[in-house]
Amino acid sequence: MKNKNLLLATLLIVVASTLRLAPQPANFSPLGAMALLSGAVIVTKYLKYVLPLAVLFVSDLILNNTVLRMWYPQTEGFVLFSQYMIPTYVAFISAVVIGHFYLKKITFRRVLISSLGFSLIFFVISNFGSWLVPGVYPKSFSGLMACYGAGLPFLKNTIVGNLFYCGIFFGAYVMLTQILGAKKSSTTMA
Repeated sequence: MKNKNLLLATLLIVVASTLRLAPQPANFSPLGAMALLSGAVIVTKYLKYVLPLAVLFVSDLILNNTVLRMWYPQTEGFVLFSQYMIPTYVAFISAVVIGHFYLKKITFRRVLISSLGFSLIFFVISNFGSWLVPGVYPKSFSGLMACYGAGLPFLKNTIVGNLFYCGIFFGAYVMLTQILGAKKSSTTMA
């Protein structure tokens, strides 16, 4: 059963990585749902962190060197890593932690709370990271509040994207585990 769960989770993670590369509104992404699902269903402790972070890193490499290349005019050549990625990765690690500890039993209510909670955590961490970037916002309380204010328009898409993709991925996971007879007792979306 562990192999079936890992296979299903890996399949959904691959789908999420592919969807991230598709054109979507800003901050409307499948990766939060992917990280929550990974934390919830992958049994191997290191793998539940490595898989979503690897997907995030590879998709960042592709996006940062193609569609988002204009954001790196000061960097010549290939963009391997940028400082904005650090708070993003910290936020996604928190999604895996939420999935691991709060989604031991997958229910509609728990997935909803986890999705909303991660959306807020991502907002706080990613905007704090933006505030830390030199020369963008004053390093004061008013500068921090200005940064959070500038991030508010993106919060709606983060919430809607996480709810949408959590519904799809957790719903698909529950449905497929029930069809395949894997781990029935801890997966209900009622």
